[in-house]
Amino acid sequence: ACRTGPCRARPAREGGGAIYFYAEEYSGQLTIDSGSKFTGDNASAIYLYGTYGGVDTSITDSTLSGNISPSLNGIDTTYGCGAAVCDLMYSYAGDTLTMARDVVSNNASAGAGGAGAVEMYTYYYGGSALNLTSDVFSGNTASSDGLGGAVLMYNDDDYDQDSLRSTGNVFTNNSAGTAAATDYGGALAVYDCSA
Repeated sequence: ACRTGPCRARPAREGGGAIYFYAEEYSGQLTIDSGSKFTGDNASAIYLYGTYGGVDTSITDSTLSGNISPSLNGIDTTYGCGAAVCDLMYSYAGDTLTMARDVVSNNASAGAGGAGAVEMYTYYYGGSALNLTSDVFSGNTASSDGLGGAVLMYNDDDYDQDSLRSTGNVFTNNSAGTAAATDYGGALAVYDCSA
């Protein structure tokens, strides 16, 4: 089921094991350059949250490995988020996340509906773009009720215009769910509630 509801004004537990970027009313920009490493961070290594303003982010030639998203790290008290990058845009907020030539490995989300590595979530007149080029996603896991072992693009209402472009990426040994409860998108999931 789609995640809409009045409780969605703020994330239940805001993460950002390494970086937390909050944009309210005005947009921001984050650039992570060559050689950056995000390893072993808790509550999502990079956490981007916008309301009435987005966070355009570029991550290039970097390593995001062994990061964790706990069960209450998402947009409300039930959901997880991406363990490497959690990108939540709520209420007239949209952004672009560009990743190129990154190594994204062995990240894990424990929350329902969370992605193992990278999640972009938009709700209510948002609109986000995810551009992936020549990245390697390996060994990332989304737990039981997870969506997207490596990547999740989640559009939660009728008013968002999201896009995803994947070029020359490698996805290996990513998984969503458990042996007892397999979920959607072992490598990549796109969930659209606008239909």
